[in-house]
Amino acid sequence: MLFLIIAIIANCTVTLVFRATDKKVNGDITMMINYWICTVGAAVTVFAQGKFYVFGELFRADLGTLFKTPSLGGTALLAIVLGLLNGIYYVVNLLIKRHSMFLNGTALTEMFSKVNFIIPVFVAFLLWKETPGLLHLFGIVLAVFGMALSSLDFKGNTKIKKPLLLFSTFLVLGFINTNMKLFSAYSLQGFSDVFVFMIFAVANVMCTYLTIHKIRKNGEKLELKPVYFLYGTLVGIPNFMHSSFMMRSLDTLPAAIVYPTESAGTLLIITVISWLIFKEKLNRKQIVSILLTLAALILINI
Repeated sequence: MLFLIIAIIANCTVTLVFRATDKKVNGDITMMINYWICTVGAAVTVFAQGKFYVFGELFRADLGTLFKTPSLGGTALLAIVLGLLNGIYYVVNLLIKRHSMFLNGTALTEMFSKVNFIIPVFVAFLLWKETPGLLHLFGIVLAVFGMALSSLDFKGNTKIKKPLLLFSTFLVLGFINTNMKLFSAYSLQGFSDVFVFMIFAVANVMCTYLTIHKIRKNGEKLELKPVYFLYGTLVGIPNFMHSSFMMRSLDTLPAAIVYPTESAGTLLIITVISWLIFKEKLNRKQIVSILLTLAALILINI
């Protein structure tokens, strides 16, 4: 549970840093530097653990036993394949979320992002029979309702201009979390940071290419100001920690606890901190949402 708590705090830190630095820095360059920091952090961690040797076992992977008996070769193959997919998904999700926030609004986009845990929880139920208990199931339903309550405008003012974008961010994040669970289930324990390194290495290459391409297309120059490195680092360190500790959580806890707790816990902490630090006023609906989310967290973790 400690790993999950650290992952939640790290995820909240990423969101709050973005909230505090909104419009103060170039978002594309800051995100690119964030992925460089994540990649370096993951590489240093794997090197310190002496785990890079696993990639040398790739060609010993036995496809026949890949999903039956964890092995070094199978772990290397899963790290590369699932890491490649998740690295692409990370950047695609970023692009989709930005576009959706502009067209559908931040609240709706965040809500659809948060409830993505439905996908990995359902997959875990199908593949590994991780069946939530009655209280856990009620807590998951309560968490979804609490998130919806905090995001939706029930007076008819909410306008969904591009529902496909909302559904896409729900799917992409669901695929990301499902791949994390797949790696945790079918790889040798202790190699999660190898997987995380692959994710950020791929995301890094994609994000760097897209950022430089966009700058050149606009006829601008690439300016790497110190402030971009500062905020990129402030985002990158907790971003790496979030992925790393989420993987550690999946090694010890079922998906039905990890994903709903991470989503609901992040929403709860960010809402409370936004009220305390950024002086954002809470209406009655948001207060009820906080109470429901808190009750959901208690039920999920009983």
